[in-house]
Amino acid sequence: MASSNLLLSRSFHVSSDHNNLSSNTTGYFKAVRISDADNQVGQVLTAGARVLGFTQEPVKKDGYVSVGMDGISKVRLGNTVARGAALSADATGRLVNYLGSTSKHICAIALQSGGTGDVIEAKIGGFGFEPTA
Repeated sequence: MASSNLLLSRSFHVSSDHNNLSSNTTGYFKAVRISDADNQVGQVLTAGARVLGFTQEPVKKDGYVSVGMDGISKVRLGNTVARGAALSADATGRLVNYLGSTSKHICAIALQSGGTGDVIEAKIGGFGFEPTA
C-alpha cells in the first residue's frame, strides 16, 4: 500500500546565529525557532524551548531554508526514542523524549523508533506546551 505525506512548509531567512544548522551532514531536519527579526529562524538553543518547525534542506549562512511546520516530517534524534513517544527539542535542535517532570514544549510524536543521531519520521506541529504538574 502506498503512503503519502502532507507537510506544511515555508521558506525563512536564516539568522546570523545559525550555529550547526549549516552542516551538510547534521543540519538537516533540526528544530528551529523564530529569531530576532521578522521572517527569520535560528536553531533551537534551549532544551524544551518552543519549536517553530524543522529544516528540510541544508542551511547556508545568511541564506534561506525551507522549514516544515505541520504534518509528517523527518527529524534528527538526540537520544533513543520509541515510536509513539512525545518529543521535545534539546539545546542542539535534535529531538529527545519529553520528560514530564519539567516544563517543556512537546513539538512532535515519533512515528518510528530510533537512536541518537538517527533521522526518523514524526508528526510535527500543534502540540503546544505541557506544564509541570
